Amino acid sequence: LVVEWERIYRKRVLQSWRGWYEGALYALKSDANVVVVVEDCDIFVLLMTFFLTTKPKFKWSVRYCVYKYAKIEDIVKNLGNNAFNFLIQYHAISGCDTTSYFYRIWKVIPFKNAVEKGNLYLLKELGTEKSISPEFVESCKEFMRTVLYKGNSYKTYLQTRVRLNDKQSTKSKTTMTIPPDIDSCTQHILRFHTLLHLTGLIVTKTRFHQ
Repeated sequence: LVVEWERIYRKRVLQSWRGWYEGALYALKSDANVVVVVEDCDIFVLLMTFFLTTKPKFKWSVRYCVYKYAKIEDIVKNLGNNAFNFLIQYHAISGCDTTSYFYRIWKVIPFKNAVEKGNLYLLKELGTEKSISPEFVESCKEFMRTVLYKGNSYKTYLQTRVRLNDKQSTKSKTTMTIPPDIDSCTQHILRFHTLLHLTGLIVTKTRFHQ
C-alpha cells in the first residue's frame, strides 16, 4: 500500500489551490502517473470520486506523512467498493465547505460504523436525480438519526431528539448537541442533495467527453 518517494516515477502533482476540477481534468489528460497532494478534505473527496467515476488509465496516488504515497485503487480495495460508492454522499451529509457540520459529530467514527453496519445504502439516491422523493428524505433522516446520533432503531427522529435533550445536565443544556429540528434537517438534506446532483453532472459530463 505504501510507496516511498524513490519508487514514484514520472509523477504529476496536483495542488489544491489550482481548483479540484481544473486539477482533475489536468490529471485525467496526463500521460503519466499522478500524485494527489491536498490538505483540504473536500478536495480529496471530490478527487477520489472523480477517480472512481472516470477511471483514468494511469495510476493515481495520494501523498501522506510528507513523503509516503498510497495508490487510490489500493485504498478502495482496502475499505471496499461499497464504502467509496457513498463517500461523497457521506461527506456532504456530515458537513463540508457548503453544507453545515453537526456540532461535535466528527466524520471518521460514524463513517466506520456506517460501513460496518451497512447503513450507507440509506444514502444511495443522494444527488442521482434533480428532485428528491419524500421517502428518501426520510431515509436520510434515518441515517442521520441512527449513524450520526446513534439513535435506537425502534425510535422516531423526534423521540431521539427528545431523548438526547433529556440526557443533558440542567446546567449545560443546549440544542447544539442534539439533532436539528425536523424542518432544519429537511432543509439540510435538500441542500446537499442539490449540491451532489450538480457535482454529479460535472463528473458525468467529463466522463462523456473523455
